[in-house]
Amino acid sequence: MKKGLFKLFGLVIALVLIGSVNKVSASTSLPSEFKDAPKSVTVDAYDSRYGSRIRVNYTMTNEFKKLLEKDDDISYDAQIDWKFSENDDWKYSDEWDQAEKKVSSSSWEFVDSYISLSDMGGSDFLFDFDNEEDSSWYEEGYSEAGWSSVVPKKYLIKLKRLEADEEEYTSIDWNKVSVDIRVRFYARQWDSDLDEDVYVFTPWSDVVTYGNFSKDYDNIDNLLENPDFEYGIKGWKDPDKVWGPEISESSYTAQHGRFFVWGINSSELEEDKDGVARTRIYQDVSLENYKADETVVFNTLLCNYDQAPHDMGKVTLVFYDKDGKSIESYSQSQRNPNWNSQTIICSIPEGAVKVRVNLWAYRYVGSDIDAYYDYCSLVVKPEKINPVIVTESKNKSTAKKGDKIQLKAYNKKTSDASDYTWSSSYNTAATVDANGLVTFHTDAEDGVAIYAKDNNSGVTGVYWFNSNEETNAKAEEINDGSGKGDNGSDTGDSGSNIGDNGSGTSTIDKPVAAKLKKVSKAKKAFTAKWAKVKGVDGYEIQYSLNKKMKDAVVVDVDDAKATSKKITDLKGGKKYYVQIRTYIVVDGKKVYSDWSKVKKVKTKK
Repeated sequence: MKKGLFKLFGLVIALVLIGSVNKVSASTSLPSEFKDAPKSVTVDAYDSRYGSRIRVNYTMTNEFKKLLEKDDDISYDAQIDWKFSENDDWKYSDEWDQAEKKVSSSSWEFVDSYISLSDMGGSDFLFDFDNEEDSSWYEEGYSEAGWSSVVPKKYLIKLKRLEADEEEYTSIDWNKVSVDIRVRFYARQWDSDLDEDVYVFTPWSDVVTYGNFSKDYDNIDNLLENPDFEYGIKGWKDPDKVWGPEISESSYTAQHGRFFVWGINSSELEEDKDGVARTRIYQDVSLENYKADETVVFNTLLCNYDQAPHDMGKVTLVFYDKDGKSIESYSQSQRNPNWNSQTIICSIPEGAVKVRVNLWAYRYVGSDIDAYYDYCSLVVKPEKINPVIVTESKNKSTAKKGDKIQLKAYNKKTSDASDYTWSSSYNTAATVDANGLVTFHTDAEDGVAIYAKDNNSGVTGVYWFNSNEETNAKAEEINDGSGKGDNGSDTGDSGSNIGDNGSGTSTIDKPVAAKLKKVSKAKKAFTAKWAKVKGVDGYEIQYSLNKKMKDAVVVDVDDAKATSKKITDLKGGKKYYVQIRTYIVVDGKKVYSDWSKVKKVKTKK
């Protein structure tokens, strides 16, 4: 009996100690721990002065939100930890676990203390400092006034607002340096039993990296002249004579390098017959050194001023033959007020000698035409790049506040959600989780793009909601396993690739068919030979004594490099009919090409 009492006493002591470690007693509504980390952490340069600060955005977790709805006597906030990606340490210290330190300490190398979480999440700024020469606190390193003391000078750069300006500004050289960022939330409540505040923290979010933009283009031959507009619009043609470079405009700031470009003097442009004013700049790129079917990848950053119903930016690639005739065109458009990377991936058509890159801006509201473009890149790659197609099982393209819609990504090899990184073009309107589940926080009347980035290739697919400008892939056309053409988006970092009709879709064919070159007879056997087909996982050969292929025998050739196969154990002196087809494997299932034309062969006895 005494032994049982000692065990019970020990259990009680252990429970008391556990409670004291977490500092959460029965008098509070706080849980002992949070399991969910903040989701959808993103970073941009919104409202930045010449790149001198960046904004961190984060969304509320359901677990945290339910607690706050349950008890309004709980205070809460967010903490942002950071480090420069090269040879730096996280700024976190044990002090942060006493959340009031965040508010009271002016020397804490952390983030401004003016964070306010809403039921959707929040945002705050890092590295908010001004011109070195105009700031008395710059050398003193007074953290409460600015961030200069925690940014090594080797990461700083002198900028001019425009090339002709005399005044210089100090900023972080985001082309050459990057910062890693993570976020966590905490809840705080007064504990009358302990007579003090107690805190419970969520785990840290996944790490998000911002900056080091130049690495994205290392060892890549960008075919565009003046792609970052550091020299105004040199190299670009401006038919309306209204475009120019800016560092910042309407709270938007250059994301890559020092400038972005837009129709600065576009307010006087007249409307077309359809009631829309539009303007563009463009640049022609020669393709004489490249072959048909090689892959063209175009990328640019695009955003639109945040005034509903939003102006529109639209990129078009137009391929021309030697006579100046348009052969094919592709485009990508956006009307969202967030910087997004718009990408078109396509093949050089037969006969193309040049491609024209057009940056369009359309006015739907206000006086100026507010579509802003940052760094542009056009490269040609010899390898084939599989597109990513994003679908919804019922092909829904409209949504309202409160809707939850499940999306699926597909790249001809996998549709496992964990093989993709999911994001939203407009987190205020809609967010998406790691499994492709989209939650709408508003009616998203201006349109929302949901992106799925292939973690292996970097290619990204897009799915649009509430957009009149884009058409999505049809789910039934890529999920039926028949190998029929898949209408979908063909994208890089984000965006859709559309054909000449401007509908917002492109055609993605089933696997390329193989062609039988020869079928050679042998004793009670034959050998089939074919040309190797790139981008497939294998071949199937079928043969039959019946020319309609009744009761055909199918032989699998699971070697993508194979170009011949000997079929043995046949009847001698008989005529056989032979066909071949290719296949790719998607989620463990084979997707087939059409069968080749039939060849016949008579075996030897």
